[in-house]
Amino acid sequence: EQGEHPIFGDVRVRQAMIMGWSKDDAITLTGGTGRRLATTIPSAVTWAHDESLEPYPYDPDAAAALLDEAGWIMNESTGIREKDGMRLEFQLDYQAGRFDDIAAVAADQLSRIGVQVNLNAGELGSIVSQRVFPQVHDAWIIAPAWSTPNPQVLTQALLHSSQDTLVGTLNTASYHNPELDQLLAEAVTVPGCAPEDRAEIYYDIQDIIHNDAVYDFVLEDSRILVTSARLQNFTAYSWGDNPVVEWTLDN
Repeated sequence: EQGEHPIFGDVRVRQAMIMGWSKDDAITLTGGTGRRLATTIPSAVTWAHDESLEPYPYDPDAAAALLDEAGWIMNESTGIREKDGMRLEFQLDYQAGRFDDIAAVAADQLSRIGVQVNLNAGELGSIVSQRVFPQVHDAWIIAPAWSTPNPQVLTQALLHSSQDTLVGTLNTASYHNPELDQLLAEAVTVPGCAPEDRAEIYYDIQDIIHNDAVYDFVLEDSRILVTSARLQNFTAYSWGDNPVVEWTLDN
């Protein structure tokens, strides 16, 4: 039992952090082929993805107002907000060489609304083993990969309360929400498991994730696939590509 994080335990602060820096700038830095993401369910899972759910906008003025409301007041002499004698300051851990630009943009833009972000770049294995899994981190950048077009897999891994452990599970934000746990259970026990019957449950799940600002979703990767017109027995589709077991080149 850790109790609430002194900064991120307040949903207003989480929302402010999300709106306090530009995800469009992050997309530009990563090549411009990604797209904004609002929840754990990517757009490729068309039947479960709620296309109407808009990601939080970049709005530093609204972010500053939320921080004021949450009691984090700007110290004009330092440019950093404070509350009850505590500075609005946290460490952001990330994999060196992969997320340097994104981390720098986030830190720079958040500093403009009075948030001090201390960047800690390191080797991925060390960050995960020393900071993330022991749950001694404030925040970290993660790029999970979906191994299957199943809306349950990543949502369950990142958000279900059973995944909040110290033995390698991924709910390292220690998010506990009985309503979300129940909806995740219902989503995989619908008689017949028809996508159209499960979709509304996943829509409700995405509403909770969005409103609680559990994660600061940045982008979903878009990959550009180029093949020769001579390549046969190969199919590309929205999720990725089929496992190429046998292929030929047409003359």
